[in-house]
Amino acid sequence: MKLLAFLLCLCCLIFLFQSSTQARAPPLPPTPGRLQPPAPGPPPPAPRPPPPAGRFNDQPRSSPPPPGAPPGDRP
Repeated sequence: MKLLAFLLCLCCLIFLFQSSTQARAPPLPPTPGRLQPPAPGPPPPAPRPPPPAGRFNDQPRSSPPPPGAPPGDRP
């Protein structure tokens, strides 16, 4: 168990030492390609025309009453 803790501390120390001694790279200057907006893609598709009147019914279809049911409105 002590060996595992020692190895963990050793790895952390090596990592911290390497990260502190690394030369920090200066930030990249903005290139002209970054400042340009992305190229426009294909135009969006045109909206679909509404269906012709009378072809589609918005009302739900009622199923026929079962045989032997009394005529009239169904509950």
